[in-house]
Amino acid sequence: MKSLIYPLHCEEKLVKKVDTAILLAAGYGSRLNPITKSIPKTMIEIDGKPILEYIIEDCKKNGITNIGIVVSHLKKQITDYFGNGKKFGVKIKYFQQRHLS
Repeated sequence: MKSLIYPLHCEEKLVKKVDTAILLAAGYGSRLNPITKSIPKTMIEIDGKPILEYIIEDCKKNGITNIGIVVSHLKKQITDYFGNGKKFGVKIKYFQQRHLS
């Protein structure tokens, strides 16, 4: 799968590279019902891996190793799978979204 993250260039000079990303994984995924009643949309598997894992891998490939994930709906599935990120070569912190509209 091709990387979704590309370095930014400005007048042929590389813009300062960031090492931190915030990933949004809190939504209900209501347009994907009934699938998302039992699994968060970011945990839906494509070719044997959750969508969120592909995103984390792309982050790591591009030097982004500090990742914050905003969670809410069925968050335990996300936190149990990714943990602190060590097995994926990154550091993950979770942020609980309190109210979903």
